[in-house]
Amino acid sequence: MKSSQAKLLKEGYYAEFHIPYRQVVTELTPDIHFMLLVRFNNKWEDVLVLSREQLEFELSEKPIQAPKNITLRISFNGTRAVCRRKDFTKYRDQFSNFPILTH
Repeated sequence: MKSSQAKLLKEGYYAEFHIPYRQVVTELTPDIHFMLLVRFNNKWEDVLVLSREQLEFELSEKPIQAPKNITLRISFNGTRAVCRRKDFTKYRDQFSNFPILTH
C-alpha cells in the first residue's frame, strides 16, 4: 500500500508514487498487489489496485533499470487516470481479485 498527497493541475490533479524496482520485477507466490491511495482536498479521493504482473506489463514499453525506484506520476481528470501516457482508469477501485469479507 502506497499513499500520495495529490497536487493540483490546471485540469484535475496528480499523485506520485515511488515503488522499489525489485517489488515490480520479482515474481512471488502469492503475487503481490499494489494499492495506490490518493489524498486530495483533505480526503481520500482515489485508489488504484494493480497486481505486480499488471504493473510490470504497463511499464514494459519503457524498460525499467535496476536498482532504482520506479516513480509513477498518475494524473486524474474527471473519470480518467493516466500514467506514462497509458490509461490506468481500469485500475480505479479494482478490488475484484479480493474476496468480500463479512463480519
